[in-house]
Amino acid sequence: MTTPTWLSETDLARISAQNPSTDWGRQLFRDVWPQRFPTVLASDTYRAYASVLSRIHTSMRKGMTLAEIEVLIDREDRIYRNLQPGTVFTGGAGLAVTNALQNAHSVHASLFADTLESELIYAARMYMTARGMEGGGRKLA
Repeated sequence: MTTPTWLSETDLARISAQNPSTDWGRQLFRDVWPQRFPTVLASDTYRAYASVLSRIHTSMRKGMTLAEIEVLIDREDRIYRNLQPGTVFTGGAGLAVTNALQNAHSVHASLFADTLESELIYAARMYMTARGMEGGGRKLA
């Protein structure tokens, strides 16, 4: 069984300071991700979510087909099925796998890496927001 590694707070802060590199990614960032993430959840939910997207994004190469992308997503799915159920990490990771698969089937394969990059940055920013709220004493679900 493979044990996942989670992005560090330093990694998430660095990612959150970036902007999507393409017009497509900026459009998703502005119009789609705020609807996907309408409320602030526990920071570790976003840490797990961003970690999954980061690993998939890092494994991407130019010209991948939908079938090849599905293999990357399936690899993450197998990892997270072995985690302890009912934790915020498991919830965030499972949601990331589900959404990545949905995204893979919703956009042309050539746009998938840009989609992942954009959503990864958004999830990292949500992590930083949640972490700030938790640091102020607020309990998030």
